[in-house]
Amino acid sequence: FFDYANLKRPILFYMYDLEEYKDEVRDFYFDIEKLPGPIYRTEEEVYKGLVDIENVSEEYQEKYEAFAKEFCDIDDGNASKRFVDVVFKNEQA
Repeated sequence: FFDYANLKRPILFYMYDLEEYKDEVRDFYFDIEKLPGPIYRTEEEVYKGLVDIENVSEEYQEKYEAFAKEFCDIDDGNASKRFVDVVFKNEQA
């Protein structure tokens, strides 16, 4: 979902096994409270979130922006150009 966050579109998280994963398998790499979207545990909740996607998007807008700022700040669509400039033109990044 990190790459999808660049699109600045709503993200819904379907975590039907959240407790099992967290308690028995392993923990998470970062605080899931900072996820840029709601966590749903049932298919019915996901369906309702999709039906109400405009309100979900509005409700989580600040989290989307904070997540993108923290994890997608250098994804500006110019990565290939920077790579070519550095590798083939010997320019500074």
